[in-house]
Amino acid sequence: MIIKWSDDLNIGIEKIDQQHKEIFTQSNYFLKKIKEDKDNPAELKSNIEDLFYFLTDYFVTHFNDEERLQQKYNYPRYEQHKKVHHNFIERINQIKYSFWNEDHDIDYLKHEIKDEILVWLKDHIIKEDRLISEYIKEQ
Repeated sequence: MIIKWSDDLNIGIEKIDQQHKEIFTQSNYFLKKIKEDKDNPAELKSNIEDLFYFLTDYFVTHFNDEERLQQKYNYPRYEQHKKVHHNFIERINQIKYSFWNEDHDIDYLKHEIKDEILVWLKDHIIKEDRLISEYIKEQ
């Protein structure tokens, strides 16, 4: 169930690497709590609300930090990268609204967090964020 952070995901920009690690750590923590609290509806609901708050708030903060860095170095793919971030925040919101409004079960949520969010982030770091790091290092 857990998707672990590995050092090969480091892009060499400490603040961004720390934020990436924190997203993995917190997401896995919430997935564990959701599994543990499945028989306690009140606690489960509270943890799911906390999870969605963390995901939206932390990703927005993280993406803003990344985008400021891109602007600082005049990253040529800034607009494209910003759009990818925007679309991802929309996807998190879709997962949240779908879960609350379409009566999905906990397995749906765990799948979405793991396969839609953490797998997406891992892929995004490898394919997109590394390009930013390489560009900055060349400047």
